[in-house]
Amino acid sequence: MNITDLFIIIWLLVMGIIDIKKKAVPLALLIIFSVMSILLKLVSAIRDRQQIETGYFIFILIYAMVTIFVSVWGQMLGMADMIILGVLSFLAGIQKAVGVLLMALFLVSISAAILLVLKRVKAKDRIAFIPYMFLAYLGVILCG
Repeated sequence: MNITDLFIIIWLLVMGIIDIKKKAVPLALLIIFSVMSILLKLVSAIRDRQQIETGYFIFILIYAMVTIFVSVWGQMLGMADMIILGVLSFLAGIQKAVGVLLMALFLVSISAAILLVLKRVKAKDRIAFIPYMFLAYLGVILCG
């Protein structure tokens, strides 16, 4: 586990707790997470003497536009979830981010099915997704 993984785990944990309690993540927290992620990527690149590819920044802009489109018209995942996935793919790489997304969707589907069967939630109720991303990220890191 490196410093980037530790940073992501801490932020997902904090945002997951807030998401459970409030069913929303404050925009200020997302902005702080995004800015700190960019700074962490820059510091890591300088430390490792790597060239910073402009593709990363182009990716962020494209991802931001797609995120807004999906969140506004799709309504499946919230804006915070999409922003976190974008920052996660920027920091950890697209393969880890896709793995986290798929595992989180699997975990939330199973949890939602169980909660529906037990009649703890209704089909229209919202379920906090960030805690599942936290668990999925831990799973992706542990399983490689």
